[in-house]
Amino acid sequence: MNIFTVFLSALKNNDYLYVITGYLFTNISSALVGTIGLHVFTYTFQLDNRGIALVIGVQFFVSIISQPLWVIISNKIDKKPSVILALILSMAACIIFIGLVFYKDMILGSPMYILPFAILIGFGTGGLFSLPQSMVADTLDLEELETGISPAGIYYGALTLFYKLSQAIAIFILGMVLDWVNFNPEVLVQAESTAITLGLILSVGSLISFLLALFVYSKYSLNKDKIEKVHAQILLNKNGRSTT
Repeated sequence: MNIFTVFLSALKNNDYLYVITGYLFTNISSALVGTIGLHVFTYTFQLDNRGIALVIGVQFFVSIISQPLWVIISNKIDKKPSVILALILSMAACIIFIGLVFYKDMILGSPMYILPFAILIGFGTGGLFSLPQSMVADTLDLEELETGISPAGIYYGALTLFYKLSQAIAIFILGMVLDWVNFNPEVLVQAESTAITLGLILSVGSLISFLLALFVYSKYSLNKDKIEKVHAQILLNKNGRSTT
């Protein structure tokens, strides 16, 4: 009961609530790629195993190598604007993917046409994976200033909980979608309507997730100046206690 109470108290920190809710929405998109994505690349674009590995591999590779760039960007324009930039890039990638779905007959079996999408979404989601972690640390500092306690375990534990929740939501959506589009796992080539619908669910569903995340993150109020003042006050409080 104590853990449950502390968890609920953490959600009373508005800026923290905005971060983990936005994190939930962005990870729903990533989870959709991990579930429906394989079906889309296989049946909508008819890629073989090498093609699928190339597209997904490029996406994750770009996401990883983009981390130093996001550190530079966030230091220059602050964390909230950086997250919003990452969301805009990710939404642009979703729009590109919608176009690829409608012109799928021109690119069947050719992963090279999908690589620009993979690069853009990889760079965008690279920021969305790491920046919220740093933003949670800032909300922790604010909580420590206001209460004198830094519940890091609860805050990051809840962040992990919301990540797991996003995975569960995506799997739930996948189960409904495959039934809804009349997906037949026993055939190698799906009906035209099924192939297109799978692609649109992935792209439009991700786009909606990013839009919801954008709405939530826009309410985040902390910035570099506020956090520097928080750090200075925490240090002043600690020095005052050590002196006494």
